[in-house]
Amino acid sequence: MADKPAWRWGQPDVPRPGWDKEQVAEAFREWRAIEQYFQQVTDPGLVDHAIYLLKAAEEKYRVCLQEARHRGA
Repeated sequence: MADKPAWRWGQPDVPRPGWDKEQVAEAFREWRAIEQYFQQVTDPGLVDHAIYLLKAAEEKYRVCLQEARHRGA
């Protein structure tokens, strides 16, 4: 059996995964929880880690919201 080609963003013939309202809400809650974590950490190593997580969660929420709007959810 042949391997399936890897899915990639931007391939016109491959549908992108969609987001619904609950997934957008969950991404928002995740972002806010990580924001609280960031405000509480004091160790320099954990601050760097929290910044990394915060940026990732914010981007996930932004993309999730954009996709939901695109789909009309």
